[in-house]
Amino acid sequence: TSTLFVMTILAWLMVPALKQIQAEDLAKGQASRVDRRSIEFANWVDDHAATVLTYEFVIMLVSGSLAMGLDILQEKKGKG
Repeated sequence: TSTLFVMTILAWLMVPALKQIQAEDLAKGQASRVDRRSIEFANWVDDHAATVLTYEFVIMLVSGSLAMGLDILQEKKGKG
C-alpha cells in the first residue's frame, strides 16, 4: 500500500507537466507528443487522486496499527 501511495503521488505530480506539453503542442498546431490515453489517465488521476490517496493512507494506518498491536500481543505472550 505504501508503494501505491508513493506511485499515486508521483502520478499526481506529473499531471500538470503532461497537460502543459499538450497545451503547448496544441498552441503550435502540432500533433501532440502526449498520447491520448495518457491525457485521459492524467485527467482521471487529477479528478480522483485525493480520494485514492485517502483510502491508501487509511489502509496504511490500519495495517500499521494492526502490526504494532500484534507485536505487543506477541511480546506479552512470550513473557507470560
